[in-house]
Amino acid sequence: MVLPMVVKVMVSIKREDCTVSNALSEMGLDFTTVKVNIGITESKHLITLKGGSAKGLINSLRSKGLGVYVIDDKTLWIKGPSCSSCKTLAGLDLMINDVHSTRDRAIYNVWLPSRNRIPKLIRYLKRSNLDFKIVKVEDIGDMELTERQFEALVLAYKRGLFNGSRKVSMTELAKELGVTPSTYSELLRKALKKVVKHYFDELI
Repeated sequence: MVLPMVVKVMVSIKREDCTVSNALSEMGLDFTTVKVNIGITESKHLITLKGGSAKGLINSLRSKGLGVYVIDDKTLWIKGPSCSSCKTLAGLDLMINDVHSTRDRAIYNVWLPSRNRIPKLIRYLKRSNLDFKIVKVEDIGDMELTERQFEALVLAYKRGLFNGSRKVSMTELAKELGVTPSTYSELLRKALKKVVKHYFDELI
């Protein structure tokens, strides 16, 4: 079965419990959250500074219980406890394509396998008592992922196969999806090929 289209949904969520954003704001820093890799318990933030030196912040941030890696003088990779919105979205079957955040609000660009998943997303966010707004819904119609390919891709994404922070094998992923390792590998290969093609078609 081929999905009619993948859907990109932009969701704005108000939250004030992001440990990383709060720590940087309390230090009086001007910064931009470039990317966030969300998880149920821990999220990773790629931060760029508009002033100051990244190296001079290591001890202060680590004293707040954050994991800090300096990429360069203006860029930090910071691990911290997931905020309420990241924790909520990490529990759903979706892909986070992009996240930008400020101290009190996060903008998530998420991918869903079809439009009929949007009501479920809205119900879940309401049950979680989050102050949110659906900003934009956009069809990505030329990707043509099958439902099984999308499931394989989401599973690999959520289990950390692409970020290198967690060691997970194809055998483990295949078992969780209920297929053989060779079948899972093929599903993932085809899904990635379609996603990469769509990305470069949009870029070029």
